[in-house]
Amino acid sequence: TIESKGMEQISQKPKPFSCSIHSGETICRISKEPNAKQIGFCVECIMELDKAQKGALLSVENVIENAIKNESSKKEIRIDSPPPSSFLATLDQESEMLSKLSNHILTQKEQVCSKFKEVQDEINQ
Repeated sequence: TIESKGMEQISQKPKPFSCSIHSGETICRISKEPNAKQIGFCVECIMELDKAQKGALLSVENVIENAIKNESSKKEIRIDSPPPSSFLATLDQESEMLSKLSNHILTQKEQVCSKFKEVQDEINQ
């Protein structure tokens, strides 16, 4: 499954990302706030935060694990109830309905061509 593959991948170390503020430091925590000014935090960045701000951070591994769980749960969504009978009836009649629509379009096209020819004849007289 996706989740087991994802967990195997997370057991390997994720690719390290460098901190844009402290060169040479590696990102080890991610902000829970998607609109935060700073998303990735290295050890130096974390030391500069107060206790409340530190509580709003997740480890890189937790972020990856949550993303894998979220993605795998999306793949397992199933609809157990059958579709409405009116929907099935419509699908059964699809070719007939398309044929009727095609005939209607052709009829309308002929009428438009006929009217256009009448207008053209009047202009030419």
